[in-house]
Amino acid sequence: MRGIYHGLCVNCGGPISDERLLQGGVCERCVESPEPVKSWSRLLSVLKKQGKLRLAGEIFTFLQELREFSLFFRKAVGQRMWSLQETWARRILMGSSFSIVAPTGVGKTVIGTVSALYFSTKGKRSYIIVPTALLVQQVSDRLSTFSDRLGIKPKTVCYHAGMSGSEKRKALEKVARGDFEILVTTERFLIDRFDVIEGLAFDFV
Repeated sequence: MRGIYHGLCVNCGGPISDERLLQGGVCERCVESPEPVKSWSRLLSVLKKQGKLRLAGEIFTFLQELREFSLFFRKAVGQRMWSLQETWARRILMGSSFSIVAPTGVGKTVIGTVSALYFSTKGKRSYIIVPTALLVQQVSDRLSTFSDRLGIKPKTVCYHAGMSGSEKRKALEKVARGDFEILVTTERFLIDRFDVIEGLAFDFV
């Protein structure tokens, strides 16, 4: 028995047969022959040529970015993402707002740190907020290690209670000027120094 699923064609959002879903997710109205569906690049070429390219272009672009991020992560960390981290990465790249509730040691800080570095290569600004000064230092160390492996030098500003007075002043001046790509502070900084960052826009927090 053949099944028809409404709204599941990845290109037009229309109905699609179970057979075409298994062959790539594009219905017969978008591409008559199932052959081009076997390759995303071939599929896009056919859809563009026929003037039928719609949602599939966005999906392909997202998959390309996810692949780029995965390679970036692997180079920085030295291993591929775990399944949970890949789920979070998808949400981050889609610009979704979400919270992570997970035990210690599953890679929450790592995915956040690598994401901030990735966005810095795209000209975007990130803010990493952690509970303690010790964690600020740990994140700073990871940023440095990962940056060396990636061969990049992002503008990073860290602020915590263990810094000297002059170090704090210099950090605050950079933050006030917006002269950074990645900011790492404690939650307390957000409360005590909100006036410094109030007018700043962040792409990733």
